[in-house]
Amino acid sequence: MWLTALLCALFLGGCGAATDADTKETSAKTAGQTEAGDSETAEEETPAETSEAAGIQELSEEELARLGTFFQEDAHIGFLLSSYEDISNIKWDQVLLTGHELPSQKNEEILSYLSSFYGEDPGDDYAVITKKQLSDFMLEMTGSTCEGAKRPITQWTYYEDADSYGLWCYDRVAMEVTCLEGEQEGDLIRATFLIRYPDTPEENEEYETVVRETEDGYQVVSNRLCWEKEALSEQIFPVEINGVDGESFVAAYPQSGGDIRLQVICEDEIMDTLTLDLGETWQMKTLHAVDALDYNLDGYSDLAVIVSDGSEDHALIYTGYVDTDTTNVYRYFFIDGGVTAYLEEELASCTTQEIRMHLQDGNEAVFASYQEAYRYLAKILALENGDGCMYDLIYVDEDENPELVCGQPGYFVTLYTYADGKAYCVMSQMGYGVGGNYGYSYLPNENKIFNLNSDYAGAILYNTEMRIGKDHSLERVRTIREEYFADLNGNGAPDGEEEYSEENATYYEILSDGSEREITEEERMEIGIYDEDAAAFMEGILTYDELLGRL
Repeated sequence: MWLTALLCALFLGGCGAATDADTKETSAKTAGQTEAGDSETAEEETPAETSEAAGIQELSEEELARLGTFFQEDAHIGFLLSSYEDISNIKWDQVLLTGHELPSQKNEEILSYLSSFYGEDPGDDYAVITKKQLSDFMLEMTGSTCEGAKRPITQWTYYEDADSYGLWCYDRVAMEVTCLEGEQEGDLIRATFLIRYPDTPEENEEYETVVRETEDGYQVVSNRLCWEKEALSEQIFPVEINGVDGESFVAAYPQSGGDIRLQVICEDEIMDTLTLDLGETWQMKTLHAVDALDYNLDGYSDLAVIVSDGSEDHALIYTGYVDTDTTNVYRYFFIDGGVTAYLEEELASCTTQEIRMHLQDGNEAVFASYQEAYRYLAKILALENGDGCMYDLIYVDEDENPELVCGQPGYFVTLYTYADGKAYCVMSQMGYGVGGNYGYSYLPNENKIFNLNSDYAGAILYNTEMRIGKDHSLERVRTIREEYFADLNGNGAPDGEEEYSEENATYYEILSDGSEREITEEERMEIGIYDEDAAAFMEGILTYDELLGRL
C-alpha cells in the first residue's frame, strides 16, 4: 500500500506533525489486516483486485476539479511550485509570496503601527501577517506549526512590536492549476497537477503531489516536480555541481519551431534556465554534451555546453554564480560572451575535452607557483571582463605571496589569494561606486579588509571589517552602524522631521553572530575605524601586459 508506507517515511522526518498518532494507528491497522488475510486468495487476485482490496480508488472528475480549484487559490498555489520530500522542506517564503492575501491581515492595530514605522500607510502592496496567523495557517495546511522548518521565512521583515511579518507584494505571474489524475487510499491522495503559464505556454510544469483530505479541505504532505516527463530523454545529461548534495542534470525541452530550451535541475527542482543571449541569429536545436568545471577558480561550478543549431555545433560557457541568504542558496548561470567567443575561434573540435584543454591548459587548477596561477587567471579574467579590466598585485594577508586584484575601477573588484598550489577567489566582482557603496580598502599584511557603505545620503553609515579566513574565503569580522539623525519613531530610518545631524549620532556594533549593541564614540574609534592614512584602496592599476611583466 503505497500511501501507508509513504506516511511512515515522510512524517517521521517532518516538522513535528500533529498526526503522528494517526500515522501509527493506520500502520498498525494495515499490519493487522495483512496478517489476517488469506494467502491463497491473495495469490489468485489480479492487480486490479488487489488495489480494490487495498482501498485505492481513482479520483472522479468532480474530485479532480475540487482539488484543482483548491490549489488554484492564492493562499494554496505556492505549495505546488517547488519540490519537498516532506513538510520540513517547504519553501515558506515562496508560499507566502504567492499567497499574500491570506486573507488580508491588515487590522487597525497593525495599520497604525506600520504608519508610524514608515511615516505613512504603506498601502495595499504591502502584505502583513501576524506570527499567530502564520502559525495557524501552517497548522491548517500541514498539520504542524513547522517550527523545525529547514526553509523558514527569510525574505519577510519581522516587526517585533506588532509580532508580525511584512513584505512588498505585487501582482504575481499568472498561473493556472489543473488536477490531471489522482488516486486515494484512506484520507491520503496522490495527484498529478499541471501548472500552466499562459504568458509562456511552453514552460508548463507537472508535479506529483501527496495531500491529506480533511474536513475543511486538504493538507500537503509532499511535492515533486516531474521535470523529466517533458524533457527529451536522449538529451538529459548528469552533471556534478559542487556544493550540491543531490543529483543534478541539464535537460533539453522541446520548443516551437524545433528549438530547445535548456534547464538545470537539482534535487527535482529547476535551478536555472540556460539562455542564449549573445545577439546571435541562430537557435539551439540539439543538446550534445554538458560538463561541469571551474575555469575561473571562484569555487562555483561553471558549465561547458555543446549544442547544435541544426547545421553546426557550438561551444557555450556558462559562469556559475551563487546568491545566499541566511538559509537558502540560489544558483545562477550566465553565458560568458568573452570566453565563448574565444572558444569559437580556438577549438579544433566542439568537445568538452577540447574546452577543458583550452581553458584549464590541462593543469586541473594546480599550479607550481603564484606566478603561474595568476598568469592563468589573468588570461581568463581578461576574456571575462573585456576592455577596461585592470590588475594589481597587493599584500593583504600575512604570508609572502601577493594577492591578485582584478576589476574595472569604480565599478567592481575581484580578489584572489594563493596557497599550497591553488588559487582561491576571495571576492568575486563585488560592486561599488553606486548605491552608496564607497568601495574596499585594506591594511597591508594585516589581513584586514574594510568596506564603507551608506544609506539615506549618508544619514546611516556601515563600516564593515572583513578578513581572508582559514578556508581562503571572505569572512566578516564586525560591522558598525552609524546613525546621524534622531530616530524618534524607532524605525531605523530618517523620515518626517528626523533630519541629518551629527549631534544626534548613535553607534551600534553588529557582531559576526548578528547580535548588536550600542557603543560609545570612544569604543567605535577603538574597534571599528581604521587609520585612513595607513589603508590602501583596493583596485586595479596595471594593464594586462603590465601585470604579466610583474609576474
